[in-house]
Amino acid sequence: MLPVHSLQTEFDRLYREMQALYHEAATAVGLTDSGLMVMYSICELGEGCRQKDICQRCSSPKQTIHSAVRKLVEAGLVRTEAGRGHEIHLYLTPEGAALADRIVTLLVCAVKYKVPDIVPNEERTEAVREIRHYVSTLRKTLRGE
Repeated sequence: MLPVHSLQTEFDRLYREMQALYHEAATAVGLTDSGLMVMYSICELGEGCRQKDICQRCSSPKQTIHSAVRKLVEAGLVRTEAGRGHEIHLYLTPEGAALADRIVTLLVCAVKYKVPDIVPNEERTEAVREIRHYVSTLRKTLRGE
């Protein structure tokens, strides 16, 4: 078994590699990393999701998501509607929906159709459970909880 610090180093390296792959996917469809997060989140959360929900899903600051949404609106990919209070609901335009289909094809289909042949679903489920536990423990430790 690897020493803890080596495991930590490898975990961090793999995380950075995943981030680099998502950046590559964003660039491939002409988006910023934050723009990709917003488009992907709308697909996942559904049309009319709140900007606040995307911030929570992505663990991103409100200003980061707000700026990304503003740029996507200017590009004609997303439209907004006011909700109660300060809520902003997000919807894909027809152009945004077409781009979202490309994003889903890039990110989701590769995992859906390629990864199961390599890593069984039970192992992926266990890996996600373990990573979730790791992140929770790290959060509590760093925040002194």
